[in-house]
Amino acid sequence: MILRGAFEVARRGGLDSLSMPGLAAHLNVGVTSIYWYFRSKEDLLQQMYLSAAQSFYDRLVTPDGFAPGDWRNYLYQLFRQYRSTLEVDELFAELLLHPQAGHSGVQTPFVYDKLEGQLAYLVSAGFTPRTAWNTVACLVMFTRGITTSERARRNSGYPPEGLEQLSRIDVSTMPLLAGLVSDEGVSIDMSGDTFLPGLNMILDSAEAMLASGQ
Repeated sequence: MILRGAFEVARRGGLDSLSMPGLAAHLNVGVTSIYWYFRSKEDLLQQMYLSAAQSFYDRLVTPDGFAPGDWRNYLYQLFRQYRSTLEVDELFAELLLHPQAGHSGVQTPFVYDKLEGQLAYLVSAGFTPRTAWNTVACLVMFTRGITTSERARRNSGYPPEGLEQLSRIDVSTMPLLAGLVSDEGVSIDMSGDTFLPGLNMILDSAEAMLASGQ
């Protein structure tokens, strides 16, 4: 009940809005009742991270149903889903993309179970364990980085969208950037429109290493 209430409060105003007294008021209980189960807000946040991580990884597509030769399609679907899931659930993104997420001492063996399955699948497709690891690690960090940048842009409004970005650069001395913004519609913080090209570049590299036996 406490954990469910914490998610309800945080979904209304973000994690910064969550306090033990505020949560107690939301649940109509005494604040000491919450401290009986969670010694601090940090303990509560750790359990919220654990719950969010479990739900997040349970949503992601698994290798089941993908033939080993279809590994590229599997990874393409997986990391598009990884990104879109964090895009549509702001609280999950806030919890899972926090700099301390995964480094708080909370045990998340299910995350490593998922990773082991992904690596085993890629090895069955012909990858060496190291190349399988490098491929998945690069895709995870790339996807997390893009998603973090996009969240920062949405929350701060910087840099602005579209041609308004030109006000942030010196067009006379930066003609390449200016042309990319005005003609190609790029975002100068390198978010958004770079995701699919970057995803395909990593997959292209993995495909080349697989073909070369690396």
